[in-house]
Amino acid sequence: VPDHVRDTILHHLTELGQVDNATSCFHNANDPTFVSLTDVDPELSHLEGAASAFFSLFGLLESKYKSFLLAEPDVVPVQAGFLPALVEQSQRLGCAEDGLWQIGSPPLVADVEAGMLRERVDYHLNGNALYVLGCQGFEDYKCRVQTVYVPKDECAKAAGCGTHEAYEGGYDHSLYRFRMHPDNYEYSRLILNRFAYSSFVQNRGEAIYDPGEVVRDSQSTYFVHSKSVYVHPAATLLKEAIVSTLRRDVCDDADKMPSLEREWGVW
Repeated sequence: VPDHVRDTILHHLTELGQVDNATSCFHNANDPTFVSLTDVDPELSHLEGAASAFFSLFGLLESKYKSFLLAEPDVVPVQAGFLPALVEQSQRLGCAEDGLWQIGSPPLVADVEAGMLRERVDYHLNGNALYVLGCQGFEDYKCRVQTVYVPKDECAKAAGCGTHEAYEGGYDHSLYRFRMHPDNYEYSRLILNRFAYSSFVQNRGEAIYDPGEVVRDSQSTYFVHSKSVYVHPAATLLKEAIVSTLRRDVCDDADKMPSLEREWGVW
């Protein structure tokens, strides 16, 4: 982790700790753990790095915590009170028979043809989600996923970093496709109840959104994942306008179109 990033995080933690002991709910908040994948392999690709980080997190965290929220830099809180809400959601996670292993969001982009979402029937839970720690069942599940989706092609250095199919690069796709594959039907039907769809974190792809509007429409949403925070708003709006125009249903305004008989006398 670059020194300036480390220093910025520590600075904010110090400031936060001066306000009513606000960091007391964090384990060892004054000495956070920094992990850099460049120390492991500086040539890891984005997909390989994300998968390596994901599968490594469990071993790093399970001795101190029971669950965690994986939040990439483009995951943003959209309303106050997200920490108490996060704690409440985490209570649903657990190793018991009725405990969940993952709570997350399916793709919620407006353009359902993007990445062939509709054609692929893609309901994968995005990686930015809540996960349980210390469950042998979930450890076994992740091991099965990495055993099936072996390192190759764009994921040559990391198992489970993609399904090797189009538009399915990412450990979250591997986690989803494994349990949906016909070959795993008998096993998957016993663990499907461990994965829950929730509006707590919304996965909006690259869409621009209004936090206030999101909360008005879904009061249970506290975080939104969208790459739009790193893209110029004009570029995103232009892309959405083009997609909307290309996908416009000519029948939507059929009742507003002039009658051929009335306007041009065609019989």
